[in-house]
Amino acid sequence: MHSVGIDVGSTNVKAVLLDPAGQAVAQASRSLETRRTTGAAELDAVALWQAVVEALGELAASAGPGGLGYVGAVGVCGQYSSIVPVDADLEPVAPMRLYLDTRGTPRCRAVLAEHPEALAAWTERHPIPPVGGGLSLGHVLAFQLDEPQVHERTHAYLEPVDYVTARLTGTATATQASTFAVQLVDNRTLGTTAYDPELVRLAGVDRTRLPPLVVPGSTVGTVTPATAAATGLPERAAVVAGITDSHAFALATGAAVPGRVGVAIGTTAVLLATTPSFEPPPGCEVLAMPGVEPGEYLVWAENGLAGRVVEQVLTAFVHGTDALGDHAADDVFQGFDAALLTSPPGAGGVRFLPWFGGAMAPVADPSMRGGFLGVSLDTRRVDLVRA
Repeated sequence: MHSVGIDVGSTNVKAVLLDPAGQAVAQASRSLETRRTTGAAELDAVALWQAVVEALGELAASAGPGGLGYVGAVGVCGQYSSIVPVDADLEPVAPMRLYLDTRGTPRCRAVLAEHPEALAAWTERHPIPPVGGGLSLGHVLAFQLDEPQVHERTHAYLEPVDYVTARLTGTATATQASTFAVQLVDNRTLGTTAYDPELVRLAGVDRTRLPPLVVPGSTVGTVTPATAAATGLPERAAVVAGITDSHAFALATGAAVPGRVGVAIGTTAVLLATTPSFEPPPGCEVLAMPGVEPGEYLVWAENGLAGRVVEQVLTAFVHGTDALGDHAADDVFQGFDAALLTSPPGAGGVRFLPWFGGAMAPVADPSMRGGFLGVSLDTRRVDLVRA
């Protein structure tokens, strides 16, 4: 049985066709555009779904005779702490709010201010308090309270992997793990398919807009006829409940195996490990979330921006367009690998501090900023980029 994996990022969508041995047969990708203003970060969810359809179409075209007709299963992974509100037809009624969007922070802090018991309740059960800062609970509250016209049209608030899974199957669902950033499940019990009524009450979230929870790894449904016609996927293909990119990273790096540690570097960087315990270390930004395997937790330390910073340096510093000149490039990564080889290991003594968006683990500090150290009269642009 062949299978298809779909990765939903904040900068692109990727799809891969795997043979029964798990070897890649074909792959495709489509870029996505994030719109950012002060405190806001959005992605066009309609364009996201179109990117998925186009990537699958390319996959079918490059798969050879039979296209995707041999596919028996489809799985989705992707970024999270992002929310798209959808109507009963699973069409977006507003842009997706990304994990960089902080407009819901005041609403989360109001929960803490109005309910003295809230801090202890979340810390004990989740364990992240409702502090906003880009977490999905803040997105949901901001839609519900600040954009009532959107909330009225909303059938369900979905994380990206659950949104794509819903468009594939016609069924809106989520899992305990995919809704981790919605912060409304008691994570002391693994495998639960219920929201915690006390957390829902304290948050003031409209329970009717939360998607039903299913067991991780379960089959949500099969591909709808409309999606099959648009993508080339067969209608009989089973679609499995989506997983976050943190869980995918744990599988890919081996961190899902107790005793091993994985580091995933994408738009952001995450340190991962597996533990049987829910209790996180006190006083640091290291968390335990529902794990890959039943009965296990995933230790998760979000380090902040990583690959996104490299892109920023290339775009703004190397290929920037400003009063100093027009150095723009259609593809800022063209020639990137070859250029790095012209700078020696150690980048000529230059060190780079990557905190362009503040620091997270081990201690959160949004005021932290990045920079270059060890710059001398011998330093070249390639040394800065290599650093």
